[in-house]
Amino acid sequence: MATYTCTQCGRARSIAQPVFSAFYAIAVLVATIPITIVMMRKPWDYPWYWVFPIIAGEILAVFMAGMLCSFAYVFVRIGTNWCRHCGGKTFFAGRHFDPAGSRDPHTADVILFAVFLALNAILWLAIARAT
Repeated sequence: MATYTCTQCGRARSIAQPVFSAFYAIAVLVATIPITIVMMRKPWDYPWYWVFPIIAGEILAVFMAGMLCSFAYVFVRIGTNWCRHCGGKTFFAGRHFDPAGSRDPHTADVILFAVFLALNAILWLAIARAT
């Protein structure tokens, strides 16, 4: 979480940012299953141990989605320049981890997951064209 503090009223605002959590690990494993099944059939006939590079590729897809989202967030810094309460200028006060976590997904998590799904859709289109 990133914390921004107002220079006038002193209120702090924490903005949750996505991290590689159990949700993304499950998403990687679920996305790996159909790709592995397709790659083990004709015309590729890959052996069973190719599941490990496919998992690695899916993990890279999650990190690529995170990088794409990070580049987009550079230009869209909603709520980090001005205080919502008094309108004063805010400054970056640091990052911290929330040990309790949050049961509800944040907007950044939803956007990151959507980009991950889009990258997998592009992969499936490439596989479909290769056959």
